[in-house]
This record gives sequence, C-alpha cells and structure tokens, in this order.
Amino acid sequence: MPETMDLAGANQHQLPANGFDVHSRNFYFTFNAILAALLVPLISFVQLMYQNEEHSPFKTHPSFMIISVVSLAIAIVTSVALLYIDSQIRIIFRTVAYFAALASPLSLLFVLFIRADKYYWVGYSLLCLVFAVVVVINVFAYINLRGKKDDDPLQMVN
Repeated sequence: MPETMDLAGANQHQLPANGFDVHSRNFYFTFNAILAALLVPLISFVQLMYQNEEHSPFKTHPSFMIISVVSLAIAIVTSVALLYIDSQIRIIFRTVAYFAALASPLSLLFVLFIRADKYYWVGYSLLCLVFAVVVVINVFAYINLRGKKDDDPLQMVN
C-alpha cells in the first residue's frame, strides 16, 4: 500500500532520525518565542519600577535577578538542544528546560512583588515548589513512556 504524500511530495508521517517531526520543532520554537514575549514586559516593569531609584534590582533583589538571567539562558539553550538529542537523557533536558522557562519570569515577578528585606523565603519556597512539580510531572511522563514502549515493541514502528 503506498504511503500518503502531501502536495510537496514529503511523507507526512515519517519522523526524522532524531524523532522530532515538524510539529515538535514548531513547539520548541514557539516555546522560546512565548518565553521571550513574557520576559520583555516583565523586564520593562522592573525597569520602570527602578527608574528614578538610586538602587538597581540587582542590588535590592540580587538572587532573583541572577536566577532570572541564568534561567533564561538555560531555558533557551536546553530547548534548542532538545531538538538534537535522541536518547534517554532527553527527559532530563526537558525537565531543565521547563523549570528554567518557569523560573525566569517567576523570578522577575518576585522582584516586582516581594519585599527584599522580609519575604525572600516566599520566593525561594515557590521556586522549590515549581521545581518539585516539574520534576514529578516529567517523572510520570517518563514512566508512562517506558510503560508504552514495554507493552508494545512495534508501537514506534507503526
């Protein structure tokens, strides 16, 4: 039986060697675009908040600002790296990418809404909670993926 071809002649259902189809690549590019779109207004709000102040957010909230900048870089690098990794380590990269993508804007929100002198522990607690939730979700996804592969070894071929 011949395979279904689209107008350009490419097979719609064939996966490339690394296991990503066009929709997965578009997801990761959209993921990075949404991350950037969230951060630009937050950075603008932080800039407006400290516009006429003598202190910068790096002086008043140094930890959250460093977490935000480093998380942004990690989120972009790991989400792009996910396009080229084809092994069991992909689950670790995905966990790191999701956590970093959540930690970066969340840290900027903490700069805007959490007072630096008293309530720092709230921000750290929320970041730890987000990390735990992301890890648990990815562990369950990994367990489900392993269960599907073990149940039907020909499932990936079809």
